[in-house]
Amino acid sequence: MVDVLPGNYTIQVNGVAGAGGTALVEVYDLSPDSLATVSVNATVPTTDNATRTPAVFTFTRIGLVSTPVTVDYVIAGTASAGLDYETLPGRVTIPAGATSATVSFVPKANPENGVFG
Repeated sequence: MVDVLPGNYTIQVNGVAGAGGTALVEVYDLSPDSLATVSVNATVPTTDNATRTPAVFTFTRIGLVSTPVTVDYVIAGTASAGLDYETLPGRVTIPAGATSATVSFVPKANPENGVFG
């Protein structure tokens, strides 16, 4: 067995003392699966702490789905996790066999913002 870089190769097989015959050549691609491309979309883009209807973000992958893909994300802005919205884990996993996973952004009633539970 030989390990070679990707490319085009010619395989030449000769019989003993120039004799003709049949040769079996097997080629296997043992390269790892390519990385998935992941995009995020605000599928429910708005929310407010009066109705507490969650915003929803959908993480979608393109590529092979044979293994799970874990995506780390960061929430930024002036709202405070745990006070203005339910704390998010900062990580979502798209399971093997699936093309997407969602994260719900749930606002909290906050008396400092004039909204009471």
